[in-house]
Amino acid sequence: RRSSDLSIQASTQFFFFLPYIFISIPGGWLADHLPRKWLLLSCDEARGLILLLAFFAVAQAAGPADIPSDHHWKVYLALAAIGTFAAVFNPTRNAIIPQIIPTPQLQSGNAVILVINVVASMVGMIVGGWIIQADQAVSVRHGLLMGALFYLVSGMFFAFLRPTSERQTGTGAEPRSLWQAARYVSGHRGVVALIVLGVLVWSSAAA
Repeated sequence: RRSSDLSIQASTQFFFFLPYIFISIPGGWLADHLPRKWLLLSCDEARGLILLLAFFAVAQAAGPADIPSDHHWKVYLALAAIGTFAAVFNPTRNAIIPQIIPTPQLQSGNAVILVINVVASMVGMIVGGWIIQADQAVSVRHGLLMGALFYLVSGMFFAFLRPTSERQTGTGAEPRSLWQAARYVSGHRGVVALIVLGVLVWSSAAA
């Protein structure tokens, strides 16, 4: 049983990340040829719809969450589809950052985004472990619905982005120190709110 569980876990990771090998470069090409904020929105909405479809597929499930082995391919297909949109989302997100954050603040901005992703993923795994019990279908349904709603709602945030039309050029200002950056963040409630929202959204996505 234990070896079977490990095999399934490995398979889920494999099919989720497999599209990255083939889609990341085309995803970068799309990021250079399509409006980036709408591409980001579309990727999140698509992932939300896939999870919502999965939720409705098991909406009547009850008792142990035990998927017959001959139906595993459906789960792997859904994971590969989500991974495909993730492989487009990530290079697009990286490409749009310089259109939003001024060049002198770009290093700090990238650092904040990386911290949010790492910390929120860790938080999401813990919270997901509390919410989702692998042997209970009802908790899996709740997890699918929660994931779908967070993708669908948070994806709409990208509609309100106002990126510059061209990559921003440097202003000649010196990069700020960590202390200066901390003072700036503490003095701007909007930045604090965005960081908190980012942690909440990505924690929920990881869950």
